[in-house]
Amino acid sequence: TAEIVIQGAANGQTAADSLTVTVNPVDDPPFVAAPLPDITANEADPDMTVSLDGVFGDIDNDVSDMIITAKSSDTSLVIAAADGSELYLFFRPDKIGKAAVTVVAWSGDKSVTDEFEITVGRRMFAFSGRILYYKNSIPISGIPVILEGTDSYTGQPVTETAYTDEDGEYVFSGVLPGDYTLAPSETAPVPVRPTATDASQIGRYAIGAYAFDEQQKTAADVTENGTVSGTDASFVARYATGAIPSVNDQGKIWKFEPALLELSPEADIENQDFTALMLGDVSGNYSGDSTRSFVYREDAAEITAYSGDILSVPVVLNDEMLVEGIDLTAVFDGTVLEARGISLTGTVLAGSG
Repeated sequence: TAEIVIQGAANGQTAADSLTVTVNPVDDPPFVAAPLPDITANEADPDMTVSLDGVFGDIDNDVSDMIITAKSSDTSLVIAAADGSELYLFFRPDKIGKAAVTVVAWSGDKSVTDEFEITVGRRMFAFSGRILYYKNSIPISGIPVILEGTDSYTGQPVTETAYTDEDGEYVFSGVLPGDYTLAPSETAPVPVRPTATDASQIGRYAIGAYAFDEQQKTAADVTENGTVSGTDASFVARYATGAIPSVNDQGKIWKFEPALLELSPEADIENQDFTALMLGDVSGNYSGDSTRSFVYREDAAEITAYSGDILSVPVVLNDEMLVEGIDLTAVFDGTVLEARGISLTGTVLAGSG
């Protein structure tokens, strides 16, 4: 209320009057001070509580006196309810989709509305593990691991591939619920091959002159017929020298323990590990390095030769030792020299083939 006085003057005379102005109070409506953000969840998430503190404001009344209600546009997906300064979201099991959640704040007989969208997505999981070598636990890189199965949402087949890294680790992410198998590829390329020593040991085992553990037996059975024989030794010997492109007729290079894993995830799964055996490598000296051969050089010689000359290079073992296999590699300029062969005549290896 305010009093306003009006005065006037004329010919030395004055007059005054007053009036009273009364401004009656008006209840201003509440307002949205901080809109609620959209929410993304998945069907495996627990029910959610969202604070409503600071969301609504009212310049005339106490915010704590507001009455707040909430409603979901799709109660088959999510149920919304409000109690004081908290909003509750209750997710329906095994449901995905989108819903609009409307929150209404009442102050007296006036109200304000805020709305946001909630998206409920499918559960997704991750699988991970490592592949290590059977003898020395060296990580095996570059091995494709195949994930196959059927996701439980659509019933559609799923096939994915992950490759092991330098630490031998593979990871699958974003895997939907379902029934799956994991299996490393038995035909994955490898930069090295078994050696003549491996062929010798397999041959000696086949005649009962050498002992293998169970993993060596698996590696020795390159033909995969359930037994270790001279045929396996022959395959390894020819493969080691490059005479045949594969260590067996099936084109397989690896065996893995276990051969595959069966998974039906309800959460992320780690430590799904495999042990790798390279077929033919019974000595277990795999290194993954194509330059793994050992070279011993005690001296070097310079030889002068002319076109048409035949050069021979003797290989001498000075110490008495059991020879299980010898791998020889000759590196030369093919535009100058031509390899003619190896002669075993008059040596301790004469007649060995």
